[in-house]
Amino acid sequence: MTNPPIKRKQLAPLLDEYSRAMPLIYRTKVANRHIIGAFHLVLDSISEGARLFDIGCGTGALLYLAIKLRHVELAHGYDLSREAIEASQSFKGELLQLKLMHRTEMLPPQDLSSYDVVTMVDVLHHVASPIQDAFISRLARCMSSGAVLILADIEGANLFSNATARLHDLVLNKQLVRPRTSAEVVDMLKLNGMQIASISWCWSVIFKSFVITAKKT
Repeated sequence: MTNPPIKRKQLAPLLDEYSRAMPLIYRTKVANRHIIGAFHLVLDSISEGARLFDIGCGTGALLYLAIKLRHVELAHGYDLSREAIEASQSFKGELLQLKLMHRTEMLPPQDLSSYDVVTMVDVLHHVASPIQDAFISRLARCMSSGAVLILADIEGANLFSNATARLHDLVLNKQLVRPRTSAEVVDMLKLNGMQIASISWCWSVIFKSFVITAKKT
């Protein structure tokens, strides 16, 4: 039996619950995360009871949602921000599946063979332009055959969304970013042995996002 599509409004109470004890800046970001990006579409593609790894997991909000809504067996991830990982520790509930790690290296771990679903949400455009292709190549190599990658990011083909994403990160993060088009990402994935299962798009506030689901062949 197929799970019904997840609606954005379903995520709000869970994100509020998870972020309630976090420092204000993280509480604000996490509690409103459902209105920015495509978490609902990503969750739709996560299989029930999956072993899940999230690249660039931040405070672990997506992993928490996957535990609650997809009953994942494992909910692991890493992020470059030590502060975001520390903010996640404000949640006092007992979640044996959840494990978040701080890493200093941008590239994915060498081995992701213990996981059957890997997610990467709003991360690729933050990866430095010269290594974006290499990042995807290494990620594909690290995954086991049959594993599923769910990659969501800002649609670089949309001129308005592309410009607002660049301005947003330049002002708030002092970072020059490069949103890729969904067509470019599809080509990258295919070149690295990934079979495209689905592509979907959504608007949130001022950003158009794509969600690509692909399987490692």
